Amino acid sequence: MANIIITTRFHHGGKFVSDEEYGPRYIGESEVKYVSMDKAHFSIFELLYYTKEFGYMTVGGFYFKDPKKKVFIEVENDLTSVSLVEDLEDGDFLDLYVNHVVDEVEVVEDRVPSSFLCGTVGDQSSNVIGENSNVGENISTVHDINVEGLHEELTQTDNIDIESGADELSDLEGAETDLDSSADSQEFNIPEDDDSEVDEELRTFRNERRNCVKQKKPVQNEEIKLGSADSSEVDSDDSADGLEPEAVRGVDLLARRKSKKVRFDPDCVVAIFELGMIFENAKQFRKVVAEYAVEYKVRLKLKPNEKHRVRVRCEEKKCKWLLFASIDKHSGDFVVKHYYPVHVCTTTIKNKLCTSKFIASKFKDEITLQSYIKLWEIQKLVRKKLSLYVGKIVCSRAKHRIIKEFLGDWKMEFSRLCDYADMIKHTNPDSSCWVRIDRESQLGKNLFAYFYLYFDALKRGWLVGCRKIIGLDGCFLKGSCKGELLVAVGRSENNHMYPITWVVVYQEKKHSWSFFINHLIQDLNLDTGHGLTVMSHMQKGLVPIILELLPDYEMRWCARHIWSN
Repeated sequence: MANIIITTRFHHGGKFVSDEEYGPRYIGESEVKYVSMDKAHFSIFELLYYTKEFGYMTVGGFYFKDPKKKVFIEVENDLTSVSLVEDLEDGDFLDLYVNHVVDEVEVVEDRVPSSFLCGTVGDQSSNVIGENSNVGENISTVHDINVEGLHEELTQTDNIDIESGADELSDLEGAETDLDSSADSQEFNIPEDDDSEVDEELRTFRNERRNCVKQKKPVQNEEIKLGSADSSEVDSDDSADGLEPEAVRGVDLLARRKSKKVRFDPDCVVAIFELGMIFENAKQFRKVVAEYAVEYKVRLKLKPNEKHRVRVRCEEKKCKWLLFASIDKHSGDFVVKHYYPVHVCTTTIKNKLCTSKFIASKFKDEITLQSYIKLWEIQKLVRKKLSLYVGKIVCSRAKHRIIKEFLGDWKMEFSRLCDYADMIKHTNPDSSCWVRIDRESQLGKNLFAYFYLYFDALKRGWLVGCRKIIGLDGCFLKGSCKGELLVAVGRSENNHMYPITWVVVYQEKKHSWSFFINHLIQDLNLDTGHGLTVMSHMQKGLVPIILELLPDYEMRWCARHIWSN
């Protein structure tokens, strides 16, 4: 199936305005950008990638104009973008309008010049001081000072020149601090010397008040001594030393500085890459690449594929899709350093990155719940959920990987069989539990041979309430532990099936049946088998062993096996 290419026209550089006659419009736009995009890959992240190519690091959103309602509708998420292009065909045009973000302007309050006399404000006309005016003639006492109105009046005043001959002008450098202080400081503003007789007590009181205000003035540019704090302590609030336990972040504590780095979210459903995205390591990066290849059904190859760098290309030569990530030498993070997101290749149902490890991670719950699942059922499951074809060998390896991981290491459990037998004898007195070990087949190794189990409750039940008939049969074990299971069952007085004993053997042969029958004779006190009926279907080596160990028994054959044979 050929790709559907849509030509997207980006209208950028303008702003939205409302017009009563023509409705909302987009005016002041720059040159329109034409971009050819694949319909299958049309998403918000693709649009953000192209706006970064235009020079906009941050945008407020994307809008398209509804021709019927004559309104602009925002493309909020990928669901909206998919519904926007679902009816478009190959070669169609789509107009998108970019809403730009205007950062808030930082307002810097200018300090009041030291040559202004902030404490002497009369009427509005007295704010402008002429060249030949005497400084002391225009001073009057003020009880209520409007700081905001003062800043507005000072910004509107032009051509202000004050004689600098007065000796006491240097004492007014902290005028802004005096204005921002409490109402108490504003009540006790003392006028300057105006060539009149000033009481010495008032002059002393004025100097004391000014010295007190200067001491309370905060130090804005305080130097940090070496060794007292580092960059992590200044910019981070991870350390809780000296903090109150009930402190609220953002209220009692300063908010932590937000990082501009983009880190991969392992909980995301769809794998998405972005230039500068940070991964934990190369292993996580390869896993995400495999998920991306399976999701979009593209064939990718990793070369070079090393611990410190991985380059991913599309297998088709015409496709320029490229992804490169490596370890950053400054931060030590595994960062995406080069990314070209446009695919022009066709999709496929076979993918080399869909390995047995990938299938085991995706379908571990389904296979764990169905340990006897067939290989063709795993193939059907992968075809249904991933729309991919995988071979039976890959499915078999995935199944064995899951069984080994989630069903435990059964080889280690065989070394605990003797402990298991001792525990059964301890918790169930008079029960029979025997383990036979093979030491002759391989020198220096103890290999499993037989495991016989007969509970005392079953033994007493057969002796008291069952008919003198025993059925012998065997079956193969098809789980992780291979071997055969040999069982002996009886008939109760109600003509119901009654389990007697069982044994697990490595292989069904004459020696294994001899081990089983000998322990059965000892537990049930059968002697020579007088009055006992044995039913079987001629297992390997069973009939000669029964004739040897139970010469007085009566033999019967299973009618079901006779009919099937």
